[in-house]
Amino acid sequence: MFLLGDEAREEAKRSIKGLAAHAKSADEHHHEALYLVLNTKIHLVKENDQTPRIIPLTHKLHDIDERRMCLITNDPVNFYKDELQKKDLPTEDLFRQIISFTKAKLFGHSKKALIRLFKENDLILADARIHKKLPDVLGPQFYARNKKVPFVVQMAKPEPGLRTHGKREQRVDPKYVRSQVKAITGNTYYIPPAGGFCIHIVVGFTDWKTLEILRNINDVILYLVDEKYKPVGGLLGRVSNLHSVLLRTSDSIAMPVLKKKADEAEEDDSGSEFDFE
Repeated sequence: MFLLGDEAREEAKRSIKGLAAHAKSADEHHHEALYLVLNTKIHLVKENDQTPRIIPLTHKLHDIDERRMCLITNDPVNFYKDELQKKDLPTEDLFRQIISFTKAKLFGHSKKALIRLFKENDLILADARIHKKLPDVLGPQFYARNKKVPFVVQMAKPEPGLRTHGKREQRVDPKYVRSQVKAITGNTYYIPPAGGFCIHIVVGFTDWKTLEILRNINDVILYLVDEKYKPVGGLLGRVSNLHSVLLRTSDSIAMPVLKKKADEAEEDDSGSEFDFE
């Protein structure tokens, strides 16, 4: 069952085919990302915590080894590097680079170092213990319009009641780290804008089968409306809180999936924090 309804499903099919034809006209071997554009009637969050919410998809976007990744860890970095890069472990060659929070702070004082970090990595991942400190370190290049916001990674599965007796906790579980990174690279994500009404979420690529993209669209809508995904998901509450739903590529017009009601005001999606560049 398509959660947006039969009419929306047929509209989505037409839009997917149209966008694929547009991409093919520019490049025979097209593989352009398709963005689901959601205009909502309600604010999803009161404050923007700059934490990407991972949305599980039936059809995965990337293999884990396709992405160049930098991991920013708590100090001391050598402990984490040694544990994660041991031979034959699941994380042996997973990260392009592993740097400490202290080194990241040094990068923050060098525009060239930050630009290099930005350009040389597809994804930035951060130890959960220092994730919230990174906006002041990395600055607007990574955070403005959600260009390359760091994803949260737990270095080991949390153990309720674990006592460290005032010492810095140092635990690393390479298998657990890899499972999180696999979820991040394979699935899609969104960062709900505080006070905003528009979000963009990647749901597939122009060279995919139409049914694969439809299934992923359904996965995204389910994540946003189903209470079982709260508190990070389920923020939309119900489908009726959607004003309109569209599809687009980075250089196309937006094509309809769920059309606006004739008696409703036009929604301006220019306030989205997403950047296609």
